[in-house]
Amino acid sequence: MKHSPVILPVLLVTLAAAENGRPIPVTPENFIRAESDLYMSAVVQKGGFGRFDKVRDLAPVERQTSTHANRDTLYAAAVFDLDAGPVTITLPDPGKRFMSMQVITEDQYTPMVVYRPTPGQEVRNADVLQAAGAAVHAETLEEVETAVERWLTDPAARDRARASAAKLARPHAADTIAEFVLEAARTHAASGRE
Repeated sequence: MKHSPVILPVLLVTLAAAENGRPIPVTPENFIRAESDLYMSAVVQKGGFGRFDKVRDLAPVERQTSTHANRDTLYAAAVFDLDAGPVTITLPDPGKRFMSMQVITEDQYTPMVVYRPTPGQEVRNADVLQAAGAAVHAETLEEVETAVERWLTDPAARDRARASAAKLARPHAADTIAEFVLEAARTHAASGRE
């Protein structure tokens, strides 16, 4: 029997009000924060402030909360105000299902911890990311906890990891690879070889 994966995005937020209660115009400079506020407010309205709002059914295409939602994935989301105190999240045993948790800040930054990557290419990728300072390759839950704790308590370390990840970013890599494969296929077809 096929099981749907479970994804738990956790939105960590420090709540802030607009000056004088007036709306703040959305500009290119503050778009990311405005988009986060929109998504986070939707989670809060569904009861996801300080606890998880769990969606028990797959989202129809016309009602997805994200433009990149998986069609075979169940989601849960929560917003936590870390100014009110630390948060501990205990994940249940997923059994044979895949489960992941993504922690997102208001600025849509996700510190990267690669936990127990598959031997081979995934391990090499994790090691490259760690060597560049963009991620932590963790083999134990204690290493995950140490990395997350460091990023939560040391904004400078988090900013260094973010800057390192940005240097490695290849925003259009999938398009570039697809174009390369298509061109190779066209060249191969034009050569008449099997």
